[in-house]
Amino acid sequence: MSEDQLAIETHGLSRTYERGEDNAVDALVDVDLAVEAGERIGIMGTSGSGKSTLLNLLGTLDQPTTGTVWLDGIDPSTLDDDARSRLRNRKIGFVFQQFNLIPRMTAEQNVALALIPRGVDRATRHERAREVLADVGLGDRIDHHPNELSGGQQQRVAVARALVTEPPILLADEPTGQVDTETSERLMDLFADLNEQLGLTIVIVTHDPTVEDHVDRTVHLSDGHVVDEASYAGAMP
Repeated sequence: MSEDQLAIETHGLSRTYERGEDNAVDALVDVDLAVEAGERIGIMGTSGSGKSTLLNLLGTLDQPTTGTVWLDGIDPSTLDDDARSRLRNRKIGFVFQQFNLIPRMTAEQNVALALIPRGVDRATRHERAREVLADVGLGDRIDHHPNELSGGQQQRVAVARALVTEPPILLADEPTGQVDTETSERLMDLFADLNEQLGLTIVIVTHDPTVEDHVDRTVHLSDGHVVDEASYAGAMP
């Protein structure tokens, strides 16, 4: 694995939270991770294992106590807040467990909203939103509000919103946590299609063991430490 093939790289990554004068919690401890461009990996672990902390650090939503994160060869800690926000907007798409859709907005408006920080004009924003919604199978739901969509459809809107900026890296936080088994399978199939067609690097944080069937590799965390890694010769498409 050569360095120029890495989409994400961490060295000695640790995050400690202070809980009072004499109380500190080590949420993540000395994590080394290398993710190739175009790879699908699962970050596995029970609640409190450190997987969400790791995702927040990879997504530059938080900063490490010690250690470094590299995104496409860039160290976000060397950037000011504005530059870090631009890097995040350009490099990363987020899919959150709770969807985080705006209730008063349609599916199209929710997706188009992600392009505003890019300075994209209104007509182009909405045209691109319609295209991406069609790509995730919601071309006939663009005018629906979140409360008019099923949980699986809302999750697909969230995926479309993450994709509309055309990021090379997709970070998904418990994406199957709010949907049923059938919808979860369809979502994993969608991630596989996006990975194959667009070459997206996909990192999925989850406690769902079925995700292992849909990724190239899993990294298991416990108490903030990497305790196991497993690669799969042929992840299910």
